[in-house]
Amino acid sequence: MRALNPKARAERAPEVPLLDGASAQSLGQQMARLAEAVGREPKIAVSAFALEDARTGLDAFCRGAGVEPERLPGDAQVRLLHLAGRLFREALVGFKDLERTRTDTRNRHRIEFPPREPDDPRPSLANSMVEELIVELLVQHEGRRLDSVQWLREAVTEAKLHETATAQAMRAALVEFLGRLDPAELEARFERAARRGNARSADKAQYWELFATFYRNLIEMPADHLPHTFVEAFAAAYRESSKKPPS
Repeated sequence: MRALNPKARAERAPEVPLLDGASAQSLGQQMARLAEAVGREPKIAVSAFALEDARTGLDAFCRGAGVEPERLPGDAQVRLLHLAGRLFREALVGFKDLERTRTDTRNRHRIEFPPREPDDPRPSLANSMVEELIVELLVQHEGRRLDSVQWLREAVTEAKLHETATAQAMRAALVEFLGRLDPAELEARFERAARRGNARSADKAQYWELFATFYRNLIEMPADHLPHTFVEAFAAAYRESSKKPPS
């Protein structure tokens, strides 16, 4: 048999002694258990940190809400914080809906208010998506550019002011509208019209003709709107009531 080339012998890998079947199986089991332990340990640590963060966050939430943390389930920190976020979002969605309704009411009755200043840094219920609104309230408050609690109080005050102004304006407009149908007022109006037309004041048929014309003019209105006289009275009373702080 020919001898191997010395260079070839140098390049051969060193031989490794083989383990028997039992030893190989035992070593494999040990390696598997070690890998499982190594893979499990970081997850336990992260989970513990996450629970601690959730507990700290829930404690902070309870302090802000004015409730005692002990009154809430101790094993539901993450779920409760998730619920708090959902409630916060739904509250802002509701405020945006109220703002939209308020704007529609003012537009329908031709009530104009001073526009929002273009450089006003406060979050806008009308112009901001709810996600943007949440971020702005949290970030601006954290950066001391906004008192978000005061902002929310002002939003509630604005909603109360609108409700009060609407109720008072509706009553004032209705009283003025019905006042135009007062018999004494109508009689005086028809007397003046009869004199201008050289008609006899006692002509009841003439009165009914004048009343029919007057009534048509009084209730004249576009589709899905209110009579012009009612809208004018409502707008004037609404603007006047909006100047007063809500009780």
